[in-house]
Amino acid sequence: PTTIFGPGGKGKSIIADLITVLVTFGVTIKGLPYLMPTQGSVLYLDWERSEEVHKQRISAIKNSLLITDTREIHYIKCDHPIASDIDYLCKKVAEFNISLVIVDSQMAATAGMGHGMNDAEVSSIYYNCIRRFNCTTLTIDHTTKLGMSDETTSETPFGSVVKYNRATSVYSVKTIQDTESDILSLALKHEKFNLGRKQAARGIEVQFDNNDNAEMTGLSFESFDLADVPAFSKSISEWQIIAGILKNGALDCGAIATATKEMDANTKIDAKRAYDVMAKKPKTFVKVANSKTWGLVYKT
Repeated sequence: PTTIFGPGGKGKSIIADLITVLVTFGVTIKGLPYLMPTQGSVLYLDWERSEEVHKQRISAIKNSLLITDTREIHYIKCDHPIASDIDYLCKKVAEFNISLVIVDSQMAATAGMGHGMNDAEVSSIYYNCIRRFNCTTLTIDHTTKLGMSDETTSETPFGSVVKYNRATSVYSVKTIQDTESDILSLALKHEKFNLGRKQAARGIEVQFDNNDNAEMTGLSFESFDLADVPAFSKSISEWQIIAGILKNGALDCGAIATATKEMDANTKIDAKRAYDVMAKKPKTFVKVANSKTWGLVYKT
C-alpha cells in the first residue's frame, strides 16, 4: 500500500490520474524517468468527485501524451464507507483482473465508518479492507491542519499514526500556483519506504490547457529542479540543495555555505557539513583535481 497525502485541492488527484494513465497504457513521460510503470488494469474508486471530472482529466492527459489507445479505465463512484462495500469491490477487482486500485480519498472512504471507534481502529479497518484487493493500492489522503497552514513543510496524513505505520510507501505533495496561472508546481517528497531507500524529492510542473469555453483540453507534465524554488527548500535533501548550487559551476565549501545562507533561513549548510555531504555521494559530486572546489559528476 502506497499513500500520497497533502492539503485538499492541491494536485494529489491529478498525480493519481497521471499514474492511472501511465499504468493503464504502459507509457512513460520524457523528463520524468522515475515514473516507470508496469502496464496493468486500473480501478479508480472515487469518493470525492464525479465520473465526468475524472474522465475530463484522463482525456486531457491522454491528449497531451498523444495516446489514442481506447482501452478501458475502470471507475466506480463510491458513496458508502469502504467497509460496507468491500465484498462488492473485491469482486470487481477480480472480475476486471485489476493490478492497481486507487482510492480517492481515505478520509472520504472511511467517513461515517465505525461509530464509537477511535481513529486508530477506523484506520486499521481501512488497511484490512484494501489488503483484501490482493494487488497494489494507491491511497490519496489529506494532511493535518498544520500542513494546510504551511504547505511547504512536511507533515503526516490527517488522523491516526496507523495510516503512516500501515503504509509501505508514503509521499507528501506540496504545491505552488500563482493566481490565474495555468501552471501548478508540485514537490513530491518520499517520506517513508519499508522496502529500501527513499527516493529523492521531485519537482513536477503541471501545465493546464483550456479551450475558449474554459474546458480542460490538455494536462502536460515536466520536471523542474526543486533547488530553484526557495519555497520548496524544506522538501529537499541537503545534497539536492548543494547540487542545485553547483549547476552553474564548481565552488569551494565556503562559497557553497554562503550560497545556502542567501537562499533561505531554513537551508543553511556550513562549510564542514557541505564537505561531509558531498564526500558521501561520489556518484553526484567530485572534488576538482589540485583544487579546493567541488563540482557535479558529469553524466552522459
